[in-house]
Amino acid sequence: MHHRPIAEIEADLAALRTARTKRLVSGARTEVSYASGGIKREVVTLEEVNQGIAMLELELARATGRPSGLGPIRAGFGGRL
Repeated sequence: MHHRPIAEIEADLAALRTARTKRLVSGARTEVSYASGGIKREVVTLEEVNQGIAMLELELARATGRPSGLGPIRAGFGGRL
């Protein structure tokens, strides 16, 4: 199994956390229309960013041997909290 360098994983985590913060602060617009046309843009949801962060934290924990801080993983269906 190929392991990425720890510094690379940490850099990816920092980038995702920055993206999440920008999204929370500025909000996001998915469509802008003008008389002459429009611009559509796909925006990553916060849920997708959070999932990416969780995956990178698990990868970092495996690479360093430190706990991920995510707790046990439980399978479930639907939106249960």
